[in-house]
Amino acid sequence: DQIQLDDTVLPAALIMFEPHWHQGVIGIVAGRLKEQFHRPSIVFAADEDGIHIKGSARSIEGVHIRDAIECVAEQNPHLVSHFGGHAAAAGLTIQKVHFEEFKQVFEQLIAQMDAELFHAVLWTDGELPPEAFHLHTVEMLQHLAPWGHKFPQPVFEGRFKVVDFRWLKDTHLKLRLALDNGQVVDAIAFGAKDKFEFNPMRDDVRLVYELERNVFNGNVSLQLQIVHLEQSK
Repeated sequence: DQIQLDDTVLPAALIMFEPHWHQGVIGIVAGRLKEQFHRPSIVFAADEDGIHIKGSARSIEGVHIRDAIECVAEQNPHLVSHFGGHAAAAGLTIQKVHFEEFKQVFEQLIAQMDAELFHAVLWTDGELPPEAFHLHTVEMLQHLAPWGHKFPQPVFEGRFKVVDFRWLKDTHLKLRLALDNGQVVDAIAFGAKDKFEFNPMRDDVRLVYELERNVFNGNVSLQLQIVHLEQSK
């Protein structure tokens, strides 16, 4: 199913339930909602007993999702049957008949928090010089791994000239980009159709990206995996 949301009037938290949703995917859906709309998100699916629904929660920086659920449970003991988790992710079980009340109470709780928390900030490690666009740079960065919540993978930014582009499966955007030194590199934006506005009539693009090794038909090459894309209006 495709979830339609008006991002001009988003609530402080996104809380959803559909009877036919499967418990195996609600964590993925909650994570994608959190990433796309920068809101704490809880997605519920029906439990086998027909009485309860189970939720998977994902949160943004600054909103401790487990503590927020605990606050609701302490103030409204009838609303939450079970819960557990940590700052960024949690799971919970509530009765289906209490979904709308839980949704209202939880949204009100999150809405009382600092409004600045809901303004997404994309931090980068700055721009790379042209000579750094090489597989050696990828290998050097990999020596710093593993990445984690407090030690994220490096992301870089820069402006590029678009030499060529094509859509893969009408969803993913593949770009060929020219650097100032004449070098041409590949870049890919997975799910770009739903995330970014790309105007093929413009040959400039500003990107936030990760450097990666791309292996295709036995050939290894440098590729930029696009995290954010924008163009001049």
